[in-house]
Amino acid sequence: MAITALPGPIPMPGLYAIGATAYATTTIDATAEKVAWIFQVPRTGTLEWFEFRIGTFTQCTNGLRLSFQDVSVTAGEPDGTLDQFCDITSGLAANTWQTPPHALTHDGTGGGTKRSVTAGQWLACVVQFVSFAASDSLLVSRTLSPATDSSMYAIDFVASWTTRPGPLVLALKYSDGTYSPVSTYPSGPWKTLNTQTFNSGSTPDERGIVFVLPMAMRVVGAWLRGDLDQVCDLVLYDSSDAVLASYTNDPDIRGTTTGQCLSYLFATSVTLTAGATYRLVLKPTTGSSVVLYDADVESSARLQAMATGVNWYGTSRTNAGAWTDTDTTVAFLGLIVDGVDTTVGSGGGGAFTFVG
Repeated sequence: MAITALPGPIPMPGLYAIGATAYATTTIDATAEKVAWIFQVPRTGTLEWFEFRIGTFTQCTNGLRLSFQDVSVTAGEPDGTLDQFCDITSGLAANTWQTPPHALTHDGTGGGTKRSVTAGQWLACVVQFVSFAASDSLLVSRTLSPATDSSMYAIDFVASWTTRPGPLVLALKYSDGTYSPVSTYPSGPWKTLNTQTFNSGSTPDERGIVFVLPMAMRVVGAWLRGDLDQVCDLVLYDSSDAVLASYTNDPDIRGTTTGQCLSYLFATSVTLTAGATYRLVLKPTTGSSVVLYDADVESSARLQAMATGVNWYGTSRTNAGAWTDTDTTVAFLGLIVDGVDTTVGSGGGGAFTFVG
């Protein structure tokens, strides 16, 4: 194993900048109104469909029409041609994850021609009514966030097209059954965003992530998104629950007292090996509560649509007992890395996208 130093410490995945538990939304309740997501296709292949989330729901008489469209190079908007499409006419309800009944094809039947794409090409995923009926109204979810990456964005048409930069609440599925992240910035197909409030007397009293890395990496610290008003420990365990590194926070040393991303350096670095199981958790040390943010996804397969892949998901335990791993939850924690293994053929522990 040969660890090569990186130019500087890099968070992995990049720090999440989504709102704590809130979604931003766009209401569609008229004939021409629609919502779209615009981004570059992550890899070459054939697309099956895209998935998304809806919030408040009143009614949708004739269903929703999903389409793949080209992006206008002069306006940065969907070009208006439904190249492939599919209708969702059942299962629409408030605060639910929407999966199409079949592939998006040129004729809308699922049996026609699917969309072939090339990595890097621009794509618009569009949601609109099949046909509007009086009192139809629903909200399409997007993350509540600053403009973290203006090269991927939601865009909605009410009176005119308006862009909404920020991580996408979207899952893109290929015809081979796999999902791919739609951005190098941390985003995900969040079904629900959660606030976990707990202390040393809670069940569970440790919450975090269990993960496997595809290559050896030198870790110098960790980050989380939460609200640490009390002293607590950020702990890195190996598969035998030995403590590899830890940091005890001081709640007085932070720039804001609301829930934000917090990053900390360990006293010494530790090298993690490829293929081994590790856990990074937040562990309160008193009866006063702290907050950690996490999110649920529709199923474990949707982890493929996240920067961290299928080998990075929720874990928890109570009173140092057995761990409970939940592969449909992702706690918002990550590593700070300053070196990686450059040995040829170093092996791996599964999919993982290195994101700075």
